[in-house]
Amino acid sequence: MNVYLLFGSRFSEDQDFESQLYDMMCIGGNDLRKLNEKMVSLYDDSRAEAADFCAYIEKHYNSSDLSLLQMAEHFNYSAGYIGRRFKMLMKMNFMEYLTNYRIKIATE
Repeated sequence: MNVYLLFGSRFSEDQDFESQLYDMMCIGGNDLRKLNEKMVSLYDDSRAEAADFCAYIEKHYNSSDLSLLQMAEHFNYSAGYIGRRFKMLMKMNFMEYLTNYRIKIATE
C-alpha cells in the first residue's frame, strides 16, 4: 500500500513501505482522521460495487449466455479482475451466486 495515495504530497512516492509506515505513525490526529475518511470511502465504494454486481445479475439472470466475461465487459474490467473482486465482495464466486439466485427465483 502506498501511503502517498492516501495522504498526498506529505509523502514521497519513492519512499519504501517501512519509511511510509514510520512517517504515518508519527502523524497527529488530523491525518488519522483523513485515513479514517479514506477507509470509510473505500468501504462505501466496495458496497456500491457489490450492489452494482448484484443488480446486473438480477437483471440478466434469465439470459442463458450470462457469464463472468459478459459482466466484465459491461463493467469495463478484465474477467480475472472481476472474478477476484466479486469473490472478495460477495464471499462466493460468480457462478455460485448466479446459481443460488436462479434457484431462489425458481422456488418463489
